[in-house]
Amino acid sequence: MSSNEWKEVIVIDVCESVVDCVNKTAPVVDYETPYRMIRTTNVRNGVVDVETVRYVTEETYQKWTRRAVPQVGDVILTREAPLGEVGMLTKSGLNIFLGQRLMQYRVNPEKLDNYFLLYALQERYMQGQLHAAGSGSTVAHIRVGDAESLKIKLPNLDTQKEISGVLKAYDSLIENNNRRIAILEDMAQSLYREWFVKFRFLGHEGCQFKDSPLGEIPEGWEVKKFGELVHFLRESVQKGPVEESTPYMGLEHFPRKSLSLSEWELVDEIGSSKLKFQTGDILFGKIRPYFHKVGVAQTNGLCSSDTFVWRPIEEKLFGLVASVAFSDDFVAHSVQTSQGTKMPRANWDVLKEYDVAVPCEQLLNQFNEIARDAINQIAVLSSKKRNLSKQRDMLLPKLIAGRIEV
Repeated sequence: MSSNEWKEVIVIDVCESVVDCVNKTAPVVDYETPYRMIRTTNVRNGVVDVETVRYVTEETYQKWTRRAVPQVGDVILTREAPLGEVGMLTKSGLNIFLGQRLMQYRVNPEKLDNYFLLYALQERYMQGQLHAAGSGSTVAHIRVGDAESLKIKLPNLDTQKEISGVLKAYDSLIENNNRRIAILEDMAQSLYREWFVKFRFLGHEGCQFKDSPLGEIPEGWEVKKFGELVHFLRESVQKGPVEESTPYMGLEHFPRKSLSLSEWELVDEIGSSKLKFQTGDILFGKIRPYFHKVGVAQTNGLCSSDTFVWRPIEEKLFGLVASVAFSDDFVAHSVQTSQGTKMPRANWDVLKEYDVAVPCEQLLNQFNEIARDAINQIAVLSSKKRNLSKQRDMLLPKLIAGRIEV
Protein backbone atom coordinates (compact mmCIF):
# COMPACT_ATOMS: atom_id res chain seq x y z
CA MET A 1 0.00 0.00 0.00
CA SER A 2 1.52 3.33 -1.09
CA SER A 3 2.05 5.94 1.60
CA ASN A 4 0.02 8.31 -0.60
CA GLU A 5 -3.04 6.24 0.32
CA TRP A 6 -2.45 6.60 4.06
CA LYS A 7 -4.92 8.76 5.97
CA GLU A 8 -4.11 11.29 8.66
CA VAL A 9 -6.51 11.05 11.60
CA ILE A 10 -6.80 12.32 15.17
CA VAL A 11 -5.64 9.62 17.55
CA ILE A 12 -8.67 9.88 19.84
CA ASP A 13 -10.89 9.07 16.83
CA VAL A 14 -9.28 5.63 16.42
CA CYS A 15 -9.17 4.75 20.13
CA GLU A 16 -11.85 3.38 22.40
CA SER A 17 -10.52 5.62 25.15
CA VAL A 18 -7.74 8.08 25.92
CA VAL A 19 -7.44 8.61 29.67
CA ASP A 20 -5.16 10.87 31.69
CA CYS A 21 -4.11 9.89 35.18
CA VAL A 22 -5.21 11.61 38.38
CA ASN A 23 -3.22 14.82 38.49
CA LYS A 24 -1.89 14.55 42.02
CA THR A 25 0.57 12.38 43.88
CA ALA A 26 -0.71 9.08 45.25
CA PRO A 27 0.40 8.25 48.81
CA VAL A 28 2.87 5.38 48.60
CA VAL A 29 4.07 2.93 51.24
CA ASP A 30 7.61 1.71 51.89
CA TYR A 31 6.70 -1.97 51.79
CA GLU A 32 5.52 -4.32 49.04
CA THR A 33 1.78 -4.72 48.48
CA PRO A 34 -0.31 -6.26 45.65
CA TYR A 35 -0.95 -2.73 44.30
CA ARG A 36 1.61 -1.12 41.99
CA MET A 37 1.93 2.44 40.76
CA ILE A 38 3.50 3.07 37.35
CA ARG A 39 5.48 6.31 37.15
CA THR A 40 7.03 8.14 34.20
CA THR A 41 10.37 6.48 35.03
CA ASN A 42 8.76 3.08 34.35
CA VAL A 43 7.95 3.97 30.73
CA ARG A 44 10.86 3.80 28.30
CA ASN A 45 11.83 2.49 24.87
CA GLY A 46 8.45 0.93 24.14
CA VAL A 47 8.26 -0.97 27.43
CA VAL A 48 6.38 -0.44 30.70
CA ASP A 49 8.48 -1.75 33.58
CA VAL A 50 6.14 -3.27 36.18
CA GLU A 51 8.88 -4.46 38.54
CA THR A 52 10.74 -1.36 39.78
CA VAL A 53 7.54 0.35 40.94
CA ARG A 54 6.15 2.06 44.02
CA TYR A 55 3.48 0.36 46.12
CA VAL A 56 0.22 1.64 47.63
CA THR A 57 -2.55 0.36 49.85
CA GLU A 58 -5.75 -1.20 48.51
CA GLU A 59 -7.68 1.93 49.49
CA THR A 60 -5.40 4.15 47.41
CA TYR A 61 -5.52 1.72 44.49
CA GLN A 62 -9.33 1.69 44.46
CA LYS A 63 -9.44 5.49 44.60
CA TRP A 64 -6.89 6.02 41.82
CA THR A 65 -8.46 3.50 39.43
CA ARG A 66 -11.97 4.94 39.45
CA ARG A 67 -11.40 6.56 36.07
CA ALA A 68 -9.76 3.59 34.35
CA VAL A 69 -7.94 0.36 35.07
CA PRO A 70 -4.95 -0.25 32.76
CA GLN A 71 -5.14 -3.41 30.67
CA VAL A 72 -2.68 -5.53 28.71
CA GLY A 73 -2.19 -3.91 25.30
CA ASP A 74 -2.76 -0.34 26.51
CA VAL A 75 -0.18 2.13 25.22
CA ILE A 76 1.20 4.54 27.84
CA LEU A 77 2.68 7.97 27.07
CA THR A 78 4.61 10.29 29.41
CA ARG A 79 3.36 13.88 29.30
CA GLU A 80 6.24 15.26 31.37
CA ALA A 81 9.48 14.32 33.13
CA PRO A 82 10.36 13.16 30.53
CA LEU A 83 8.06 14.16 27.68
CA GLY A 84 7.37 11.65 24.92
CA GLU A 85 8.46 8.30 26.31
CA VAL A 86 6.10 5.49 25.36
CA GLY A 87 5.52 1.87 26.35
CA MET A 88 2.95 -0.91 26.31
CA LEU A 89 1.54 -2.96 29.16
CA THR A 90 2.25 -6.62 28.36
CA LYS A 91 2.01 -8.38 31.72
CA SER A 92 -1.36 -9.49 33.03
CA GLY A 93 -2.56 -10.44 36.50
CA LEU A 94 -1.22 -7.34 38.27
CA ASN A 95 -3.06 -4.60 40.15
CA ILE A 96 -1.59 -1.59 38.36
CA PHE A 97 -2.54 2.07 38.17
CA LEU A 98 -0.96 5.09 36.53
CA GLY A 99 0.78 7.80 38.51
CA GLN A 100 1.06 11.44 37.53
CA ARG A 101 1.80 12.80 34.04
CA LEU A 102 0.80 9.66 32.13
CA MET A 103 -1.72 9.05 29.33
CA GLN A 104 -3.37 5.72 28.60
CA TYR A 105 -4.43 4.90 25.02
CA ARG A 106 -6.74 1.95 24.38
CA VAL A 107 -7.17 1.45 20.64
CA ASN A 108 -10.29 0.60 18.72
CA PRO A 109 -9.10 -2.75 17.28
CA GLU A 110 -11.25 -2.32 14.18
CA LYS A 111 -9.42 0.88 13.26
CA LEU A 112 -5.98 0.81 14.84
CA ASP A 113 -3.42 -1.85 15.75
CA ASN A 114 -2.08 -1.14 19.23
CA TYR A 115 1.49 -2.03 18.28
CA PHE A 116 1.30 0.30 15.29
CA LEU A 117 0.31 3.09 17.69
CA LEU A 118 3.19 2.13 20.00
CA TYR A 119 5.71 2.41 17.17
CA ALA A 120 4.13 5.50 15.59
CA LEU A 121 4.43 7.36 18.90
CA GLN A 122 8.18 6.69 18.83
CA GLU A 123 8.62 7.98 15.26
CA ARG A 124 9.60 11.51 14.29
CA TYR A 125 6.17 12.65 13.02
CA MET A 126 4.31 12.15 16.31
CA GLN A 127 7.34 12.95 18.48
CA GLY A 128 7.59 16.27 16.62
CA GLN A 129 3.99 17.07 17.54
CA LEU A 130 4.66 16.21 21.18
CA HIS A 131 7.73 18.38 21.50
CA ALA A 132 6.20 21.25 19.54
CA ALA A 133 3.24 21.26 21.92
CA GLY A 134 5.58 20.98 24.91
CA SER A 135 7.98 23.77 23.97
CA GLY A 136 8.05 27.18 25.59
CA SER A 137 7.88 26.04 29.20
CA THR A 138 10.58 25.53 31.83
CA VAL A 139 9.83 21.80 32.00
CA ALA A 140 8.66 20.35 28.68
CA HIS A 141 5.14 18.95 29.04
CA ILE A 142 1.94 18.67 27.05
CA ARG A 143 -1.63 19.21 28.11
CA VAL A 144 -4.19 16.42 28.16
CA GLY A 145 -6.02 17.96 25.20
CA ASP A 146 -2.84 17.96 23.11
CA ALA A 147 -2.22 14.30 23.94
CA GLU A 148 -5.75 13.47 22.80
CA SER A 149 -5.53 15.41 19.55
CA LEU A 150 -2.24 14.07 18.22
CA LYS A 151 -2.34 13.26 14.52
CA ILE A 152 -1.36 9.83 13.24
CA LYS A 153 -0.88 8.66 9.65
CA LEU A 154 -2.54 5.30 9.04
CA PRO A 155 -2.58 2.68 6.28
CA ASN A 156 -5.35 0.08 6.32
CA LEU A 157 -5.52 -2.26 9.31
CA ASP A 158 -3.89 -5.22 7.52
CA THR A 159 -0.90 -3.09 6.55
CA GLN A 160 -0.66 -1.74 10.09
CA LYS A 161 -0.40 -5.28 11.41
CA GLU A 162 2.18 -6.27 8.80
CA ILE A 163 4.35 -3.30 9.71
CA SER A 164 4.06 -3.84 13.46
CA GLY A 165 4.73 -7.56 12.93
CA VAL A 166 8.15 -6.80 11.43
CA LEU A 167 9.08 -4.52 14.32
CA LYS A 168 7.66 -6.92 16.93
CA ALA A 169 9.94 -9.66 15.56
CA TYR A 170 12.95 -7.49 16.40
CA ASP A 171 11.55 -6.66 19.83
CA SER A 172 11.00 -10.38 20.52
CA LEU A 173 14.63 -11.15 19.70
CA ILE A 174 15.79 -8.27 21.91
CA GLU A 175 13.58 -9.46 24.77
CA ASN A 176 14.87 -13.02 24.36
CA ASN A 177 18.42 -11.71 24.77
CA ASN A 178 17.30 -9.78 27.86
CA ARG A 179 15.89 -12.97 29.39
CA ARG A 180 19.10 -14.90 28.69
CA ILE A 181 21.15 -12.08 30.22
CA ALA A 182 18.94 -12.08 33.33
CA ILE A 183 19.36 -15.86 33.72
CA LEU A 184 23.15 -15.55 33.54
CA GLU A 185 23.12 -12.71 36.08
CA ASP A 186 20.93 -14.72 38.46
CA MET A 187 23.17 -17.77 38.09
CA ALA A 188 26.32 -15.74 38.83
CA GLN A 189 24.74 -14.06 41.87
CA SER A 190 23.34 -17.34 43.18
CA LEU A 191 26.78 -18.93 42.96
CA TYR A 192 28.33 -15.92 44.71
CA ARG A 193 25.84 -16.20 47.58
CA GLU A 194 26.41 -19.95 47.89
CA TRP A 195 30.20 -19.66 47.98
CA PHE A 196 30.83 -16.33 49.70
CA VAL A 197 27.79 -15.80 51.94
CA LYS A 198 26.64 -19.31 52.86
CA PHE A 199 30.15 -20.80 52.38
CA ARG A 200 28.80 -23.81 50.48
CA PHE A 201 31.66 -23.83 47.99
CA LEU A 202 33.24 -26.80 46.23
CA GLY A 203 34.70 -29.09 48.89
CA HIS A 204 33.17 -27.26 51.84
CA GLU A 205 32.20 -30.49 53.58
CA GLY A 206 34.14 -30.88 56.83
CA CYS A 207 35.54 -27.35 56.58
CA GLN A 208 36.67 -25.76 59.85
CA PHE A 209 35.62 -22.21 60.68
CA LYS A 210 37.25 -19.29 62.48
CA ASP A 211 36.10 -15.95 63.87
CA SER A 212 36.38 -12.82 61.72
CA PRO A 213 34.85 -9.32 61.40
CA LEU A 214 32.18 -10.99 59.23
CA GLY A 215 31.47 -13.67 61.80
CA GLU A 216 32.65 -17.23 61.24
CA ILE A 217 34.45 -17.83 57.95
CA PRO A 218 36.25 -20.97 56.68
CA GLU A 219 39.83 -21.65 57.70
CA GLY A 220 42.19 -20.46 54.98
CA TRP A 221 39.95 -17.52 54.06
CA GLU A 222 40.61 -13.91 55.05
CA VAL A 223 38.60 -10.71 55.28
CA LYS A 224 39.73 -7.77 53.18
CA LYS A 225 38.36 -4.31 52.63
CA PHE A 226 36.71 -3.68 49.25
CA GLY A 227 39.18 -0.83 48.72
CA GLU A 228 42.04 -3.32 48.97
CA LEU A 229 40.66 -5.30 46.03
CA VAL A 230 40.17 -2.51 43.47
CA HIS A 231 41.83 0.51 41.98
CA PHE A 232 39.56 3.54 42.44
CA LEU A 233 39.98 5.36 39.14
CA ARG A 234 39.43 9.10 38.70
CA GLU A 235 41.07 9.86 35.33
CA SER A 236 39.25 13.01 34.31
CA VAL A 237 38.70 14.42 30.82
CA GLN A 238 37.88 18.11 30.71
CA LYS A 239 35.02 19.60 28.70
CA GLY A 240 35.61 20.31 25.03
CA PRO A 241 36.46 18.25 21.94
CA VAL A 242 37.30 14.56 22.36
CA GLU A 243 38.32 11.88 19.91
CA GLU A 244 35.69 11.43 17.22
CA SER A 245 32.88 8.97 18.05
CA THR A 246 33.94 8.38 21.65
CA PRO A 247 31.48 6.16 23.57
CA TYR A 248 29.85 8.08 26.41
CA MET A 249 27.70 6.52 29.13
CA GLY A 250 25.58 8.76 31.30
CA LEU A 251 23.63 7.23 34.15
CA GLU A 252 20.56 7.34 31.91
CA HIS A 253 22.24 4.65 29.80
CA PHE A 254 22.63 2.28 32.76
CA PRO A 255 19.87 -0.32 33.15
CA ARG A 256 18.62 -0.98 36.65
CA LYS A 257 19.89 -4.15 38.29
CA SER A 258 21.69 -5.54 35.25
CA LEU A 259 25.39 -6.06 34.60
CA SER A 260 24.74 -5.50 30.89
CA LEU A 261 25.94 -2.04 29.86
CA SER A 262 25.01 -2.16 26.19
CA GLU A 263 23.76 1.41 25.68
CA TRP A 264 25.88 4.47 25.04
CA GLU A 265 26.04 7.43 22.71
CA LEU A 266 28.93 8.49 20.48
CA VAL A 267 30.25 12.01 21.12
CA ASP A 268 32.84 14.33 19.58
CA GLU A 269 32.61 16.90 22.34
CA ILE A 270 31.62 16.94 26.00
CA GLY A 271 30.00 19.82 27.88
CA SER A 272 31.44 19.01 31.30
CA SER A 273 34.27 16.95 32.73
CA LYS A 274 33.91 13.16 32.49
CA LEU A 275 35.77 10.07 33.68
CA LYS A 276 37.64 7.56 31.54
CA PHE A 277 36.95 3.85 31.76
CA GLN A 278 38.17 0.73 29.96
CA THR A 279 36.55 -2.50 28.84
CA GLY A 280 36.10 -4.73 31.90
CA ASP A 281 35.99 -1.91 34.43
CA ILE A 282 33.15 -2.02 36.94
CA LEU A 283 30.95 1.07 36.83
CA PHE A 284 28.77 1.97 39.81
CA GLY A 285 26.20 4.79 39.63
CA LYS A 286 26.78 6.68 42.86
CA ILE A 287 23.86 9.12 42.60
CA ARG A 288 20.63 7.62 43.97
CA PRO A 289 22.34 4.27 44.51
CA TYR A 290 18.99 2.61 45.26
CA PHE A 291 18.52 2.48 41.47
CA HIS A 292 21.12 -0.35 41.51
CA LYS A 293 22.96 0.88 38.42
CA VAL A 294 26.02 -1.37 38.41
CA GLY A 295 27.64 -3.06 35.44
CA VAL A 296 30.75 -4.15 33.58
CA ALA A 297 31.96 -1.89 30.77
CA GLN A 298 31.91 -3.47 27.31
CA THR A 299 33.98 -0.78 25.60
CA ASN A 300 36.52 1.93 26.36
CA GLY A 301 34.90 5.31 26.83
CA LEU A 302 33.79 8.14 29.08
CA CYS A 303 31.20 8.18 31.82
CA SER A 304 29.47 10.66 34.08
CA SER A 305 31.41 11.98 37.05
CA ASP A 306 28.55 10.60 39.13
CA THR A 307 29.99 7.13 38.50
CA PHE A 308 32.54 5.15 40.49
CA VAL A 309 35.05 3.41 38.20
CA TRP A 310 36.68 0.36 39.74
CA ARG A 311 39.30 -2.00 38.33
CA PRO A 312 40.36 -5.16 40.23
CA ILE A 313 43.99 -4.99 41.35
CA GLU A 314 44.48 -8.52 39.97
CA GLU A 315 42.64 -10.35 37.19
CA LYS A 316 41.82 -13.26 39.49
CA LEU A 317 39.74 -10.88 41.64
CA PHE A 318 37.50 -9.78 38.77
CA GLY A 319 34.64 -12.24 39.36
CA LEU A 320 34.58 -11.62 43.10
CA VAL A 321 34.74 -7.82 42.82
CA ALA A 322 32.02 -7.70 40.14
CA SER A 323 29.79 -10.01 42.21
CA VAL A 324 30.27 -8.01 45.41
CA ALA A 325 29.59 -4.66 43.70
CA PHE A 326 26.45 -6.03 42.04
CA SER A 327 25.13 -7.76 45.16
CA ASP A 328 21.99 -6.56 46.93
CA ASP A 329 23.90 -6.33 50.23
CA PHE A 330 26.58 -4.03 48.84
CA VAL A 331 24.03 -1.79 47.09
CA ALA A 332 21.90 -1.67 50.25
CA HIS A 333 25.00 -0.64 52.23
CA SER A 334 25.69 2.13 49.71
CA VAL A 335 22.10 3.36 50.11
CA GLN A 336 22.17 3.29 53.91
CA THR A 337 25.44 5.23 54.03
CA SER A 338 24.70 7.66 51.18
CA GLN A 339 24.89 11.41 51.74
CA GLY A 340 22.17 13.90 50.90
CA THR A 341 18.39 13.69 50.97
CA LYS A 342 16.99 14.91 47.65
CA MET A 343 19.87 13.53 45.55
CA PRO A 344 21.70 11.02 47.78
CA ARG A 345 25.17 9.95 46.68
CA ALA A 346 27.11 6.86 47.66
CA ASN A 347 30.28 7.56 49.64
CA TRP A 348 33.53 5.94 48.48
CA ASP A 349 35.21 6.55 51.84
CA VAL A 350 32.55 4.28 53.34
CA LEU A 351 32.34 1.69 50.56
CA LYS A 352 36.08 1.11 50.47
CA GLU A 353 35.83 -0.16 54.07
CA TYR A 354 33.21 -2.80 53.16
CA ASP A 355 34.34 -6.23 54.40
CA VAL A 356 34.73 -8.99 51.80
CA ALA A 357 35.49 -12.65 52.47
CA VAL A 358 38.34 -13.77 50.20
CA PRO A 359 39.03 -17.51 49.78
CA CYS A 360 42.25 -19.37 49.07
CA GLU A 361 43.74 -18.85 45.62
CA GLN A 362 42.43 -22.12 44.20
CA LEU A 363 38.81 -21.33 45.06
CA LEU A 364 39.26 -17.72 43.97
CA ASN A 365 40.51 -18.86 40.55
CA GLN A 366 37.70 -21.38 40.21
CA PHE A 367 35.05 -18.79 40.98
CA ASN A 368 36.69 -16.21 38.74
CA GLU A 369 36.67 -18.60 35.79
CA ILE A 370 32.94 -19.30 36.22
CA ALA A 371 31.97 -15.66 36.81
CA ARG A 372 34.20 -14.42 33.98
CA ASP A 373 32.59 -16.88 31.57
CA ALA A 374 29.08 -15.73 32.57
CA ILE A 375 29.99 -12.04 32.21
CA ASN A 376 31.62 -12.71 28.82
CA GLN A 377 28.42 -14.41 27.66
CA ILE A 378 26.45 -11.41 28.92
CA ALA A 379 28.71 -9.13 26.87
CA VAL A 380 28.12 -11.20 23.71
CA LEU A 381 24.36 -11.17 24.21
CA SER A 382 24.46 -7.44 24.96
CA SER A 383 26.32 -6.80 21.72
CA LYS A 384 23.71 -8.77 19.78
CA LYS A 385 20.97 -6.83 21.53
CA ARG A 386 22.63 -3.53 20.65
CA ASN A 387 22.91 -4.53 16.98
CA LEU A 388 19.28 -5.67 16.86
CA SER A 389 18.19 -2.39 18.44
CA LYS A 390 20.13 -0.43 15.82
CA GLN A 391 18.53 -2.39 12.99
CA ARG A 392 15.07 -1.94 14.48
CA ASP A 393 15.62 1.78 15.01
CA MET A 394 16.72 2.18 11.39
CA LEU A 395 13.65 0.34 10.10
CA LEU A 396 11.05 1.89 12.39
CA PRO A 397 10.84 5.41 10.86
CA LYS A 398 10.89 4.05 7.30
CA LEU A 399 8.12 1.53 7.98
CA ILE A 400 5.94 3.87 10.03
CA ALA A 401 6.26 6.62 7.41
CA GLY A 402 5.47 4.21 4.56
CA ARG A 403 8.85 4.61 2.86
CA ILE A 404 9.29 0.83 2.84
CA GLU A 405 6.47 -1.47 1.74
CA VAL A 406 5.94 -4.79 3.52
